[in-house]
Amino acid sequence: MKTLLVHPLFLIGIAIRLAIVAGAISQPVVDWYAPFLSTSVSQWNMDPWGVWLAHGGSPAAFPYGYVMWLVFLPLTLLGKLVGMAPEHAYAL
Repeated sequence: MKTLLVHPLFLIGIAIRLAIVAGAISQPVVDWYAPFLSTSVSQWNMDPWGVWLAHGGSPAAFPYGYVMWLVFLPLTLLGKLVGMAPEHAYAL
């Protein structure tokens, strides 16, 4: 079993899979979730949905409540601090 984990073909396969996962970001994340979270971090407000809608955002952008927003908020803030794209911060 240990020889499998260090076999070059196995390592190449793992690298290919990780590259595909890192590069494949779903369209709803790009169109709705990440921009919503980015806006809620850029313009801090206790009603991020109101701010999002006031800026012309779609009501379907983040159909979750405050608990999910608070779950995603720390990584979105961290991603913004290090200059990471919102889509990649969402994927963390």
